[in-house]
Amino acid sequence: MANFINSLRTWRRTYVRPRALVQKLLSPAIPLLATQARLKKYKNTGQAPRILILANGGIGNAIEGTPLVQALRVLWPKAFLVLLGPKGDLFSDWCVVDHNVQNLEEAQALGPFEKTFMIYGADLRQVPTSDLGLFGELYAPRQNSTQPFLKPEREVYLDLAKYMGYRGQAPPLYVSLRRPSFQIPAGDPLVCLLPGSKPEHLWRHKRWAHYGELSKLLLQRFPQLSILILGTGHDPVDESLLKMEGIFDLRGKCSLAETGWILKQADLVIGNDCGPMHIADAVLAEHLVLFGPTCELKNGPRNRGLPIRVPVHCSPCQFDPVLLNTCPKAVCMEGITPELVLSHAEKILTARRSKQNV
Repeated sequence: MANFINSLRTWRRTYVRPRALVQKLLSPAIPLLATQARLKKYKNTGQAPRILILANGGIGNAIEGTPLVQALRVLWPKAFLVLLGPKGDLFSDWCVVDHNVQNLEEAQALGPFEKTFMIYGADLRQVPTSDLGLFGELYAPRQNSTQPFLKPEREVYLDLAKYMGYRGQAPPLYVSLRRPSFQIPAGDPLVCLLPGSKPEHLWRHKRWAHYGELSKLLLQRFPQLSILILGTGHDPVDESLLKMEGIFDLRGKCSLAETGWILKQADLVIGNDCGPMHIADAVLAEHLVLFGPTCELKNGPRNRGLPIRVPVHCSPCQFDPVLLNTCPKAVCMEGITPELVLSHAEKILTARRSKQNV
């Protein structure tokens, strides 16, 4: 025992006493240790941090950031939590946050904050330099949105909470739901189509061009089918599609929360990678996501969704801005045929019908 103690003392004199060496070895952990010390201070004194989550970029980004918001609430139950989300009622009745605001002016009025967590798409460049102090310490994902992702976007955000000391499981995705004031068309089955995406030139190839052909095939296979088209009034669809029996155009007629309610009622949701598809994922709807230029590892579904992609050597090109901007024809999306989508849709709808008949 004496020899062991002497050896331990020798190791301590040699390796531990030099403070610079210890700091160098522990440098990656020092921020976390300091954070844990602040956490202990909050717990012991009853103090709680004032936190702002900036999620005013895309709808999908904001939804993928909701596990982070919940983790921060678990980490600091008494925190003053403000969420700056997308415009609309996507998070209108969320009890996890103290305030749900939709512009920086409202957020600044509720400040100052000790910590601000930034979701992709959030931007503070319009804030005067003199006002940046209102946002406290800024935290953003290390993963750059122009670099290939090694895990889903929601997990990248959750890493921010883990860095702060969160050790729980990944919370679920969240969106608010509201029943529309108008009657939703009945159908057996009921299918929703989501043909939209951001209007920017950069994301033009995310849109799939064959919803009309797919609808014809679905109506032939399921004569009692009703198809609802959801999205904004600017989402383009084949005009011939709108003249078909059993097709109902609800573009621009539903809020985000109402869209979530409708998607939850659907037997199947089909769409390309867009914000409403993340809503479908959050409400646990069965859905097929058509991927072309974007990455299903980053944007893919968490729950009851199936990504569909055809192998193309240049896809996904999401992390190559030059290729994404100059691609003349999205062969990745053209390779997804209506027959391919129909084969997956038939399996899901037939299985759901079988369960209902049991």
